[in-house]
Amino acid sequence: GEDGVAEVGQPPDPDAGATVLRWQSASNRAYSIWRSVRLPDGFAERIATNVPATPPANVYTAAVAGLSNAFFRIELDP
Repeated sequence: GEDGVAEVGQPPDPDAGATVLRWQSASNRAYSIWRSVRLPDGFAERIATNVPATPPANVYTAAVAGLSNAFFRIELDP
């Protein structure tokens, strides 16, 4: 992705009902997480905002219950 943006895509685990996102983070930063179930529709659903950095890496568990596909975009908050 572009500077300050990570994109993560993986098939959700229907048994777990959640998927774990991991990305590198830097101190004194915050992130927003966006979800899409269909990439051509873009990332219109923000599922978290102002997620504080936990360097050297962040971990976030996203709900995916009932979804056959889930794509995530992690953005650096301004």
